Amino acid sequence: MAPQVRLALPARRLAPTAWSPLPGGLAALRLLLLGAFFLTWQLLVDTGIGNRFFLGAPTAIWAVLSSWFASGSIWGHIAVTVGEAILGFALGTALGIGLGFVFALSPRVAAIYLPFMVLLNGLPRLTLGPIFIAVFGFGTANTVALVVTVIAFIIFFNVYTGVLETDPQLVANARVLGASQWELIGHVYFPSVLAWIMSSLHTTVGLAFSAAIVGEFIGSGRGLGYLIVLANGRFKVNEVYAGLAVTLVLVLLIDAGLRRVEARFAHWRAA
Repeated sequence: MAPQVRLALPARRLAPTAWSPLPGGLAALRLLLLGAFFLTWQLLVDTGIGNRFFLGAPTAIWAVLSSWFASGSIWGHIAVTVGEAILGFALGTALGIGLGFVFALSPRVAAIYLPFMVLLNGLPRLTLGPIFIAVFGFGTANTVALVVTVIAFIIFFNVYTGVLETDPQLVANARVLGASQWELIGHVYFPSVLAWIMSSLHTTVGLAFSAAIVGEFIGSGRGLGYLIVLANGRFKVNEVYAGLAVTLVLVLLIDAGLRRVEARFAHWRAA
């Protein structure tokens, strides 16, 4: 029986990110810029330079948010959108990783099916919404399916490229030591492609929520997307901006969680 192979890749220090601890001066500068943005927005509306009907107003948006959270009416919509985005995100990521490894490690499969993947990736996702509604009906399933189609292709192409870019010397050394195909995947390919996966996840978090919102636009009676499109239909622009603000905060929180996961697996990343 071939001995188990465990190859340790040298750790790489992660570059500073938006969520890295900030010096006091830099954090204060960011808060100052954000405050200046909202103050300018409010002044433009109050002075009549900006049209309140289209631009809304930060104070009015804050009042809407306060009302939503005070009454608790927003929590159900948040739960629906977060659930759809995370479920679609997880399924799309798993599907993309699986297909990426299959295509990268099976040249015959890639030679036959890769052009079709490229063609499918070129389809506008919004056009798939009515098809998913016809197949899954109105509700959560069609929204999750839309999120999966957005996420899976991005992860797939990144994983496929990452596996092909794995250092051939590492693969050769592992084979000499008697590594099986599964051991190669677990101890060589996956650690090598992890950086590609993590970089994809940071991009796809926002896209997952965007796809969930669009799916709720098309066919749902719950969620932040439904709340936004309902407010838009009633010409309540402050409620539209409030819904977008909640979505942005959720994306930032999920991205912060991914940064923590990335830091835990930093020792797997190639130097």
